[in-house]
Amino acid sequence: MSSAPEARQGDMRVKDEYGNEWIPGTQRADGSWRPAIRVKAGFVPKEEQKLYRPPTIAAREKLMEERACLNHGVSRIISAQTVSADKQEKARKRNEKRQEKKLQKLKEEAGLIEPAQPPEVVPEPVVEKVLTEEDVSRDLRRHQKKLRQIDELRAKASQGAELDTEQQEKLASRPRIVESVAKGITFILKDKLRCSQQELLEELTNDSYSEPVSVPDWIKRFEVPN
Repeated sequence: MSSAPEARQGDMRVKDEYGNEWIPGTQRADGSWRPAIRVKAGFVPKEEQKLYRPPTIAAREKLMEERACLNHGVSRIISAQTVSADKQEKARKRNEKRQEKKLQKLKEEAGLIEPAQPPEVVPEPVVEKVLTEEDVSRDLRRHQKKLRQIDELRAKASQGAELDTEQQEKLASRPRIVESVAKGITFILKDKLRCSQQELLEELTNDSYSEPVSVPDWIKRFEVPN
């Protein structure tokens, strides 16, 4: 047999030496074989035959297909128009901003308006801390401790001990600490101070701080007696 010059979808037609058309046998799912079938020229298998559609149903289906195509086309057009409108609106706003900047610059160059100045930054007011007697007394206790440590270093140095750099710097800070003590005592006593500032400073400089003294007793030394 030879292959037919034209084969239909779903089968492979072959012709024998006598010109007869055959549909070759095919294998079923279970492994068995269907026999070859001899067919007439122009024969169309049932599964390939077009189903009959009444004219009214065929017309309705065609109309529905046309409407679906039309709706799809309209949707694409509307979507494209929406995107285009959005782009046009954005472009319009950009143009407006450019025009405003250009007009602003022209007015500034013509002297019609002053250039825009950045907002003035007003510094926050600095609130100074108001010292109280409690604050000063606390500082005096701290200064007294430092002076006691310094006097201990002075005693070691007088006995021949060698001081390192940090200890020497600590020793050199004594006059500054004594001056702070004098200011603190003056702040607390005010007009009750029994001596001048200079005399107070001299007494504090010559004092020994090896023995701790309470701050109230320390201050009372320089108070005018009742």
